[in-house]
Amino acid sequence: MDSLTDLAFAQKFPFLIKAKQIVEKTGLSIDSVPEDVLNRATLMVKAAVAGKEYFPEIRASVELMKNEILAFPVAKIIVSKMNSSNALDSFSELFSKNTFNFLSNEKTEKIIDFALELKIVFDPLLEKENFASMKVLDYLENDFSSTQMKLVNKRIENGRIFLSKNDFLRVICQKVFLIVRNSLPVQLDSAPKKILLKSKEINSELEKIYSNKNYSTSFGVIKPDFFSPCMKELYTKLLNGENVSHLGRFAVASFLVQLGMQEKQLIDLFRKTPNFNEKTTSYQIKRLVQKKDDFSSPSCAKLREYGLCLSNCGVKHPVQFYKNKLEGFN
Repeated sequence: MDSLTDLAFAQKFPFLIKAKQIVEKTGLSIDSVPEDVLNRATLMVKAAVAGKEYFPEIRASVELMKNEILAFPVAKIIVSKMNSSNALDSFSELFSKNTFNFLSNEKTEKIIDFALELKIVFDPLLEKENFASMKVLDYLENDFSSTQMKLVNKRIENGRIFLSKNDFLRVICQKVFLIVRNSLPVQLDSAPKKILLKSKEINSELEKIYSNKNYSTSFGVIKPDFFSPCMKELYTKLLNGENVSHLGRFAVASFLVQLGMQEKQLIDLFRKTPNFNEKTTSYQIKRLVQKKDDFSSPSCAKLREYGLCLSNCGVKHPVQFYKNKLEGFN
Protein backbone atom coordinates (compact mmCIF):
# COMPACT_ATOMS: atom_id res chain seq x y z
CA MET A 1 0.00 0.00 0.00
CA ASP A 2 1.29 3.45 -0.91
CA SER A 3 2.07 5.78 1.97
CA LEU A 4 0.38 9.15 2.37
CA THR A 5 3.75 10.76 1.60
CA ASP A 6 3.98 8.89 -1.71
CA LEU A 7 0.39 9.78 -2.60
CA ALA A 8 0.93 13.44 -1.77
CA PHE A 9 4.07 13.50 -3.92
CA ALA A 10 2.30 11.79 -6.84
CA GLN A 11 -0.62 14.18 -6.57
CA LYS A 12 1.71 17.18 -6.83
CA PHE A 13 3.77 15.70 -9.67
CA PRO A 14 1.51 13.27 -11.62
CA PHE A 15 3.89 13.25 -14.59
CA LEU A 16 6.68 11.46 -12.68
CA ILE A 17 7.38 7.72 -12.38
CA LYS A 18 5.94 7.45 -8.87
CA ALA A 19 2.50 8.58 -10.05
CA LYS A 20 2.62 6.26 -13.07
CA GLN A 21 3.40 3.32 -10.78
CA ILE A 22 0.40 4.15 -8.60
CA VAL A 23 -1.86 4.36 -11.66
CA GLU A 24 -0.59 0.98 -12.93
CA LYS A 25 -1.33 -0.65 -9.57
CA THR A 26 -4.98 0.43 -9.74
CA GLY A 27 -5.47 -1.26 -13.10
CA LEU A 28 -7.25 1.83 -14.46
CA SER A 29 -8.96 1.12 -17.79
CA ILE A 30 -9.90 3.89 -20.20
CA ASP A 31 -13.15 2.03 -20.93
CA SER A 32 -14.28 2.09 -17.30
CA VAL A 33 -13.12 5.38 -15.79
CA PRO A 34 -14.94 6.06 -12.50
CA GLU A 35 -17.23 9.09 -12.64
CA ASP A 36 -15.36 10.86 -9.83
CA VAL A 37 -12.06 10.48 -11.71
CA LEU A 38 -13.62 11.74 -14.95
CA ASN A 39 -15.02 14.79 -13.16
CA ARG A 40 -11.64 15.59 -11.58
CA ALA A 41 -9.97 15.22 -14.98
CA THR A 42 -12.51 17.58 -16.55
CA LEU A 43 -11.93 20.22 -13.88
CA MET A 44 -8.17 19.86 -14.42
CA VAL A 45 -8.45 20.50 -18.16
CA LYS A 46 -10.92 23.36 -17.75
CA ALA A 47 -8.60 25.11 -15.30
CA ALA A 48 -5.64 24.61 -17.63
CA VAL A 49 -7.23 26.01 -20.78
CA ALA A 50 -8.69 28.93 -18.81
CA GLY A 51 -5.25 29.77 -17.39
CA LYS A 52 -6.39 29.21 -13.81
CA GLU A 53 -4.65 27.49 -10.90
CA TYR A 54 -5.55 23.92 -10.08
CA PHE A 55 -4.53 22.00 -7.02
CA PRO A 56 -7.30 20.90 -4.62
CA GLU A 57 -6.19 20.09 -1.08
CA ILE A 58 -7.66 16.62 -0.43
CA ARG A 59 -4.95 14.91 1.59
CA ALA A 60 -7.37 13.80 4.29
CA SER A 61 -8.73 11.02 2.07
CA VAL A 62 -6.60 8.32 0.45
CA GLU A 63 -9.40 7.56 -2.02
CA LEU A 64 -9.69 11.20 -3.13
CA MET A 65 -5.93 11.50 -3.47
CA LYS A 66 -5.84 8.42 -5.69
CA ASN A 67 -8.72 9.78 -7.77
CA GLU A 68 -6.71 12.95 -8.32
CA ILE A 69 -3.65 10.95 -9.44
CA LEU A 70 -5.80 8.83 -11.77
CA ALA A 71 -7.37 11.98 -13.19
CA PHE A 72 -4.09 13.08 -14.79
CA PRO A 73 -3.84 10.38 -17.51
CA VAL A 74 -7.57 10.75 -18.17
CA ALA A 75 -7.18 14.53 -18.48
CA LYS A 76 -4.39 13.95 -21.01
CA ILE A 77 -6.82 12.02 -23.20
CA ILE A 78 -9.54 14.66 -22.83
CA VAL A 79 -7.21 17.49 -23.80
CA SER A 80 -5.76 15.42 -26.68
CA LYS A 81 -9.21 14.89 -28.15
CA MET A 82 -9.81 18.66 -28.17
CA ASN A 83 -7.51 18.84 -31.22
CA SER A 84 -6.02 22.15 -30.09
CA SER A 85 -2.29 22.77 -29.73
CA ASN A 86 -3.16 25.79 -27.58
CA ALA A 87 -4.99 23.50 -25.13
CA LEU A 88 -2.03 21.09 -25.07
CA ASP A 89 0.35 23.97 -24.33
CA SER A 90 -1.92 25.35 -21.59
CA PHE A 91 -2.26 21.91 -20.00
CA SER A 92 1.52 21.48 -19.93
CA GLU A 93 1.99 24.99 -18.59
CA LEU A 94 -0.36 24.27 -15.68
CA PHE A 95 1.97 21.58 -14.30
CA SER A 96 5.04 23.68 -15.01
CA LYS A 97 3.62 26.54 -12.92
CA ASN A 98 2.46 24.18 -10.18
CA THR A 99 5.96 22.71 -9.97
CA PHE A 100 7.46 26.17 -9.48
CA ASN A 101 4.99 26.93 -6.68
CA PHE A 102 5.59 23.61 -4.94
CA LEU A 103 9.39 23.67 -5.16
CA SER A 104 9.64 27.31 -4.09
CA ASN A 105 8.65 26.18 -0.61
CA GLU A 106 10.89 23.10 -0.50
CA LYS A 107 14.29 22.70 1.12
CA THR A 108 17.40 22.80 -1.04
CA GLU A 109 17.94 19.04 -0.80
CA LYS A 110 14.45 18.36 -2.19
CA ILE A 111 15.02 20.74 -5.12
CA ILE A 112 18.34 19.05 -5.94
CA ASP A 113 16.77 15.58 -5.76
CA PHE A 114 13.89 16.68 -7.98
CA ALA A 115 16.27 18.09 -10.61
CA LEU A 116 18.27 14.86 -10.58
CA GLU A 117 15.09 12.82 -11.07
CA LEU A 118 14.38 14.90 -14.17
CA LYS A 119 17.93 14.08 -15.35
CA ILE A 120 18.95 17.74 -15.49
CA VAL A 121 22.75 18.01 -15.75
CA PHE A 122 24.10 20.66 -13.37
CA ASP A 123 26.53 21.41 -10.55
CA PRO A 124 24.99 22.51 -7.24
CA LEU A 125 26.78 25.56 -5.79
CA LEU A 126 24.23 26.47 -3.12
CA GLU A 127 25.52 30.03 -2.77
CA LYS A 128 23.26 32.99 -2.16
CA GLU A 129 23.61 34.40 -5.69
CA ASN A 130 24.69 31.22 -7.47
CA PHE A 131 22.49 28.25 -6.60
CA ALA A 132 23.73 26.08 -9.48
CA SER A 133 25.71 26.14 -12.71
CA MET A 134 25.18 24.41 -16.04
CA LYS A 135 26.99 24.05 -19.32
CA VAL A 136 25.74 26.77 -21.66
CA LEU A 137 24.89 24.16 -24.30
CA ASP A 138 22.71 22.25 -21.81
CA TYR A 139 21.02 25.48 -20.78
CA LEU A 140 20.27 26.37 -24.40
CA GLU A 141 18.24 23.19 -24.78
CA ASN A 142 15.54 25.17 -22.99
CA ASP A 143 13.45 27.67 -24.93
CA PHE A 144 13.04 30.60 -22.57
CA SER A 145 10.93 33.51 -23.81
CA SER A 146 11.43 35.82 -20.83
CA THR A 147 14.13 38.48 -21.05
CA GLN A 148 15.28 37.56 -17.56
CA MET A 149 16.43 34.12 -18.74
CA LYS A 150 18.31 35.27 -21.85
CA LEU A 151 22.07 34.54 -21.90
CA VAL A 152 22.91 38.23 -22.17
CA ASN A 153 21.49 38.72 -18.67
CA LYS A 154 23.40 35.87 -17.06
CA ARG A 155 26.90 35.37 -15.67
CA ILE A 156 28.87 33.05 -17.96
CA GLU A 157 32.41 31.79 -17.35
CA ASN A 158 34.37 29.03 -19.09
CA GLY A 159 31.34 27.76 -20.96
CA ARG A 160 29.14 27.55 -17.85
CA ILE A 161 26.14 29.65 -16.87
CA PHE A 162 25.50 30.55 -13.22
CA LEU A 163 21.92 30.52 -11.95
CA SER A 164 20.13 31.87 -8.91
CA LYS A 165 17.68 29.61 -7.09
CA ASN A 166 14.73 31.17 -8.93
CA ASP A 167 16.44 30.76 -12.29
CA PHE A 168 17.26 27.14 -11.53
CA LEU A 169 13.63 26.53 -10.60
CA ARG A 170 12.65 27.96 -13.99
CA VAL A 171 15.01 25.48 -15.66
CA ILE A 172 13.28 22.67 -13.77
CA CYS A 173 9.83 23.97 -14.72
CA GLN A 174 10.77 24.23 -18.38
CA LYS A 175 11.84 20.58 -18.20
CA VAL A 176 8.46 19.70 -16.65
CA PHE A 177 6.66 21.57 -19.44
CA LEU A 178 8.57 19.56 -22.05
CA ILE A 179 7.94 16.24 -20.28
CA VAL A 180 4.18 16.82 -20.25
CA ARG A 181 4.02 18.46 -23.69
CA ASN A 182 6.08 15.71 -25.34
CA SER A 183 3.64 13.14 -24.00
CA LEU A 184 0.78 14.89 -25.85
CA PRO A 185 -1.36 14.33 -27.75
CA VAL A 186 -2.06 10.85 -26.43
CA GLN A 187 -2.06 8.43 -29.36
CA LEU A 188 -5.40 6.67 -29.02
CA ASP A 189 -7.43 5.46 -32.02
CA SER A 190 -10.71 5.67 -30.15
CA ALA A 191 -11.95 6.86 -26.77
CA PRO A 192 -15.13 6.18 -24.78
CA LYS A 193 -18.09 8.39 -25.67
CA LYS A 194 -18.16 10.03 -22.24
CA ILE A 195 -14.56 11.23 -22.65
CA LEU A 196 -15.24 12.56 -26.14
CA LEU A 197 -18.29 14.39 -24.78
CA LYS A 198 -16.11 16.07 -22.13
CA SER A 199 -13.68 17.24 -24.83
CA LYS A 200 -16.56 18.60 -26.88
CA GLU A 201 -18.04 20.32 -23.83
CA ILE A 202 -14.79 22.14 -23.03
CA ASN A 203 -14.32 23.12 -26.68
CA SER A 204 -17.82 24.61 -26.72
CA GLU A 205 -17.07 26.63 -23.59
CA LEU A 206 -13.85 27.91 -25.16
CA GLU A 207 -15.66 28.97 -28.33
CA LYS A 208 -18.05 31.07 -26.21
CA ILE A 209 -15.09 32.73 -24.49
CA TYR A 210 -13.39 33.41 -27.81
CA SER A 211 -16.56 34.76 -29.42
CA ASN A 212 -16.74 37.33 -26.62
CA LYS A 213 -13.08 38.30 -26.97
CA ASN A 214 -13.29 41.88 -28.23
CA TYR A 215 -10.56 44.23 -29.43
CA SER A 216 -10.78 48.02 -29.35
CA THR A 217 -9.68 49.44 -32.69
CA SER A 218 -10.02 52.55 -34.80
CA PHE A 219 -13.05 50.79 -36.32
CA GLY A 220 -14.59 50.51 -32.87
CA VAL A 221 -14.76 47.40 -30.72
CA ILE A 222 -14.33 44.42 -33.02
CA LYS A 223 -17.12 41.90 -32.46
CA PRO A 224 -16.15 38.35 -33.55
CA ASP A 225 -19.81 37.29 -33.40
CA PHE A 226 -20.39 39.52 -36.46
CA PHE A 227 -17.69 37.87 -38.58
CA SER A 228 -18.71 35.98 -41.70
CA PRO A 229 -18.64 32.15 -41.23
CA CYS A 230 -15.28 31.84 -43.03
CA MET A 231 -13.58 34.57 -40.98
CA LYS A 232 -15.10 33.31 -37.73
CA GLU A 233 -13.73 29.82 -38.37
CA LEU A 234 -10.23 31.07 -39.22
CA TYR A 235 -10.24 33.42 -36.23
CA THR A 236 -11.35 30.68 -33.82
CA LYS A 237 -8.73 28.29 -35.15
CA LEU A 238 -5.99 30.86 -34.52
CA LEU A 239 -7.20 31.43 -30.97
CA ASN A 240 -7.27 27.66 -30.46
CA GLY A 241 -3.67 27.40 -31.63
CA GLU A 242 -4.66 25.24 -34.60
CA ASN A 243 -2.78 25.15 -37.86
CA VAL A 244 -4.17 27.48 -40.52
CA SER A 245 -2.99 27.49 -44.14
CA HIS A 246 -0.86 30.35 -45.43
CA LEU A 247 -3.78 31.65 -47.52
CA GLY A 248 -6.09 31.37 -44.50
CA ARG A 249 -3.66 33.33 -42.33
CA PHE A 250 -3.30 36.03 -44.98
CA ALA A 251 -7.09 36.25 -45.45
CA VAL A 252 -7.98 36.65 -41.77
CA ALA A 253 -5.01 38.93 -41.00
CA SER A 254 -5.78 41.29 -43.89
CA PHE A 255 -9.48 41.21 -42.95
CA LEU A 256 -8.66 42.26 -39.39
CA VAL A 257 -6.28 44.95 -40.62
CA GLN A 258 -9.17 46.40 -42.61
CA LEU A 259 -11.29 46.42 -39.47
CA GLY A 260 -8.55 48.41 -37.76
CA MET A 261 -6.86 45.84 -35.52
CA GLN A 262 -3.42 47.03 -34.40
CA GLU A 263 -0.09 45.25 -34.98
CA LYS A 264 0.38 44.03 -31.40
CA GLN A 265 -3.15 42.61 -31.23
CA LEU A 266 -2.64 40.79 -34.52
CA ILE A 267 0.69 39.32 -33.45
CA ASP A 268 -0.87 38.11 -30.19
CA LEU A 269 -3.62 36.45 -32.22
CA PHE A 270 -1.01 34.32 -34.02
CA ARG A 271 1.12 33.66 -30.93
CA LYS A 272 -0.29 30.20 -30.14
CA THR A 273 -0.17 28.87 -33.68
CA PRO A 274 2.23 25.99 -34.47
CA ASN A 275 5.78 27.09 -35.34
CA PHE A 276 5.05 30.70 -34.33
CA ASN A 277 8.03 32.94 -35.01
CA GLU A 278 7.65 36.42 -33.54
CA LYS A 279 10.21 38.05 -35.83
CA THR A 280 8.69 36.65 -39.02
CA THR A 281 5.11 37.27 -37.90
CA SER A 282 5.91 40.84 -36.83
CA TYR A 283 7.49 41.58 -40.21
CA GLN A 284 4.53 40.17 -42.16
CA ILE A 285 1.93 41.95 -40.02
CA LYS A 286 3.83 45.23 -40.22
CA ARG A 287 3.83 44.96 -44.02
CA LEU A 288 0.08 44.37 -44.05
CA VAL A 289 -0.59 47.36 -41.82
CA GLN A 290 1.72 49.62 -43.83
CA LYS A 291 0.00 48.69 -47.11
CA LYS A 292 -3.60 48.57 -45.85
CA ASP A 293 -4.56 51.57 -47.99
CA ASP A 294 -3.17 49.95 -51.14
CA PHE A 295 -5.14 46.70 -51.12
CA SER A 296 -8.31 45.02 -49.91
CA SER A 297 -8.48 41.73 -48.05
CA PRO A 298 -9.68 38.80 -50.23
CA SER A 299 -13.22 39.06 -51.59
CA CYS A 300 -15.76 36.24 -51.32
CA ALA A 301 -14.95 35.22 -54.91
CA LYS A 302 -11.26 34.99 -54.05
CA LEU A 303 -12.02 33.06 -50.84
CA ARG A 304 -14.05 30.55 -52.88
CA GLU A 305 -11.05 30.22 -55.16
CA TYR A 306 -8.85 29.59 -52.10
CA GLY A 307 -11.29 26.94 -50.86
CA LEU A 308 -11.99 28.98 -47.70
CA CYS A 309 -15.63 29.97 -48.35
CA LEU A 310 -18.09 28.14 -46.09
CA SER A 311 -21.50 29.42 -47.26
CA ASN A 312 -23.30 31.86 -49.53
CA CYS A 313 -23.68 34.89 -47.28
CA GLY A 314 -25.29 37.14 -49.90
CA VAL A 315 -22.38 39.62 -49.92
CA LYS A 316 -19.28 40.09 -52.04
CA HIS A 317 -16.81 40.69 -49.22
CA PRO A 318 -16.38 39.58 -45.57
CA VAL A 319 -15.94 43.23 -44.52
CA GLN A 320 -19.35 44.03 -46.02
CA PHE A 321 -20.86 41.11 -44.10
CA TYR A 322 -19.36 42.53 -40.89
CA LYS A 323 -20.59 46.07 -41.59
CA ASN A 324 -24.11 44.83 -42.34
CA LYS A 325 -24.18 42.93 -39.04
CA LEU A 326 -22.80 45.94 -37.18
CA GLU A 327 -25.35 48.33 -38.71
CA GLY A 328 -28.16 45.94 -37.85
CA PHE A 329 -26.87 45.73 -34.27
CA ASN A 330 -26.66 49.52 -33.89
